[in-house]
Amino acid sequence: MVVSGVLVVVALPLLAVVVVLAAVVAGRRRSARLVFDSEAYPGLVALRRSTIALRWTGVVVGILAGVAVIGVGPLAPLAFASPLVAGIVAVAALLVGQQLSYSGARSRGSAGVETRRLRDYVPVGLARRVGAATGVLLTVCLFLVIAASPDDLGRPGRALTAAWVEHRWVADQAGVLQRDDAFHSGATSPFPGSFYVPAVLGALALLLALSVLGLWLTARRPRNGGDPELVRVDDALRRITAEGIVAAAGAGIAGGVLALSVVAYTRFGQFPQVPVHVACSYLGALVALGALASTLAFATTLLVPGNGNRR
Repeated sequence: MVVSGVLVVVALPLLAVVVVLAAVVAGRRRSARLVFDSEAYPGLVALRRSTIALRWTGVVVGILAGVAVIGVGPLAPLAFASPLVAGIVAVAALLVGQQLSYSGARSRGSAGVETRRLRDYVPVGLARRVGAATGVLLTVCLFLVIAASPDDLGRPGRALTAAWVEHRWVADQAGVLQRDDAFHSGATSPFPGSFYVPAVLGALALLLALSVLGLWLTARRPRNGGDPELVRVDDALRRITAEGIVAAAGAGIAGGVLALSVVAYTRFGQFPQVPVHVACSYLGALVALGALASTLAFATTLLVPGNGNRR
């Protein structure tokens, strides 16, 4: 598959560079700081510092955790769940930072009567993109489970098999051409079928549950509601935290789609004799390109916090 080879060697790296540059530009536009009187509210300064610092810590530790689980267990059953594991660790880091520092929003004074709703802090557009990425991940998992076959040792869902007929014409002793069809078959592994998908789905469920818990805690943590300036800044910090949680979940989910689709692309591409496999290979490449762009977009939002303004 010469065209597929060109796609890997030229198109994917080129697109990656373009998307990274776009992420840098978008990051610079997002890098506005939250402005308030830091001397009057030192507790909020500590809360903001921990909110931002734990984002970066979560990303670093999450990447290390994701890499660490790739080789865990016989035949690496967690390999394709590693991006989601990274997202789980990043979300957990944000929760830890918030729970350790939320006292900065509880200065002395009479608490005001207020109702804080989750939807006041969750970035709707970003959450919808996470929902779309989740739908794509589930669709890819279902497709790969259906396409997979047992490997050479009978382990289900770990290989991709193919069979095809090679049409040949050979001359007999009289010089008359006769059709001689040769039947071929092949297999390649590992393939992300039912052997690997359960770990991906388990990690997805845990990531979504932890994200929902984190968003709920972000909206419900206590504060002094009687100080209007504290409320304004604290609301902004809650939106920053909620944005980080949603972005971390999105990066993990989109990264999972990327890992699955890249491997599917290469495995299907090993059978250029089978038109259906060729089509699936190109489809995997398209999904991988979209997942790459989505992963970098989520990562930009995660690594470059906004100022918490209501959008």
